[in-house]
Amino acid sequence: MKKCSSIFATSLAKAMFNKHENVIDYQPPEQKKNEIASLASAPLPTPPWTAKYLADELNPNLPLLRAGCPLLRLGERRFIFLHKSLLEFFAAKHLFNGALLQGWIIAGHNLNQSNLQVEPEVLQHLVDQAKTDLAFEQALWDIIELSKIRANRLARSS
Repeated sequence: MKKCSSIFATSLAKAMFNKHENVIDYQPPEQKKNEIASLASAPLPTPPWTAKYLADELNPNLPLLRAGCPLLRLGERRFIFLHKSLLEFFAAKHLFNGALLQGWIIAGHNLNQSNLQVEPEVLQHLVDQAKTDLAFEQALWDIIELSKIRANRLARSS
């Protein structure tokens, strides 16, 4: 369950980060109709992408997945990550894993288990791919930048 919650948190953070949202909110369709009928309340429209994470009526496992995530409940169906750094961490994790997977597919093996300095043909293949695929080039640059941050944190903690 821990791995499922981590995957869920990573997917949610990626979606929130891409939509520039810090808070995720969802109102079931029937609740929206009732509230629209009442002139006393004017609900904000619910973005359709939020249903994947908050529509318990569509997936009964969502409450369990959310319970395993570092989320703070702000209302019946309104959530925020406990701290913005957690949102950023899970979004970066998604970015890093995607770039790593792309590199793995292009290189033909797991790059984490290789010393690329002694395998120049793998490096050359990655360079060639980066020259023709700008998204892959950016993903590699993102990995480099993330590794600098991780190295700086390790140096400060020792």
